[in-house]
Amino acid sequence: MAVPSGISAQLGFAAETTYGTAVTVNRFRPLVDESIETTIENLDSAGIIAGAMIRRSSQWAQGLRRHEGDVGLEVTTRTLGLLMEHALGSSTSASTQQPWTWTFTPGDLTGKGLTFQVGRPDRGGTVRPFTYAGTKIQSWEVGLSAGEIATLGLSVVAQSMTTATALATAAYASTSDSPFTFVNGSFSLAGSSLCIRSARIGGENNLTTDRVCVGHDYIEEPVQTDLRTFSGELEIEFPDLYHWERFVNGTEGSMSLALASGTQYSFTITSNVRTLAASPTVSGRDMVVQNFSFDAVGTNSDASAITCTYVTADTVL
Repeated sequence: MAVPSGISAQLGFAAETTYGTAVTVNRFRPLVDESIETTIENLDSAGIIAGAMIRRSSQWAQGLRRHEGDVGLEVTTRTLGLLMEHALGSSTSASTQQPWTWTFTPGDLTGKGLTFQVGRPDRGGTVRPFTYAGTKIQSWEVGLSAGEIATLGLSVVAQSMTTATALATAAYASTSDSPFTFVNGSFSLAGSSLCIRSARIGGENNLTTDRVCVGHDYIEEPVQTDLRTFSGELEIEFPDLYHWERFVNGTEGSMSLALASGTQYSFTITSNVRTLAASPTVSGRDMVVQNFSFDAVGTNSDASAITCTYVTADTVL
């Protein structure tokens, strides 16, 4: 028996060899929260039964099943690589010794799938396994605020779900798995280091989830049907007119959000961005705040639009 509360919850995942075919999860992340829900469409008959004022049991059937929702994690020094590969699409590593450097760039997500397993404790102390096959990351967001730990939010969609698969034994990275915090974070835009209060950077993969075939009660593999977007926001104390003028003139620039843990490990997102809004505003007697919003633009390739570099003790994704 486990403690009958969220304290006994767990999240595991693994890369599938064949999209939609579940595998045993073998990566585990400390879970902050999750809201993956299953919905089932009801198909109601339009037929009239003379005199009947309420639908009969024979007049409806179950239809399409959907499994989608959000997963909240922290950005730490271990076990994030596989998730970032499935968030962006492509991964490379040129390392030959510790620490390992992984680079993630936009790539084709077709055929890529994860098996997710969420362990949810019931009130009797049994952790019930909900196993999702064919899980894709529809969108993701990294967030950082002064006084807090960096976060990673994922919006996922899965092809199928079962509670019949046994709960995997959670095994977490035993060493060097520490959260990245605001203390060792930095942000730069167009060559200037900025004192930010908060920042968020994320991506939308624009995967269609409406591919349905006759004979199936599940969605076909979600595929990209529009351009991906990478965007973000940051809040700073108004420094000068430099970034305002860049916004007015439509000047693109390099952006970098860098997180570090000690001298070895780091998590960095770099992007070429255009500024969408940058107006400073006055709110009472407090410091004048300038809120930026931006999105990524590739100068000559998808990788030039956004790249994530993860320096970690993980030698495999």
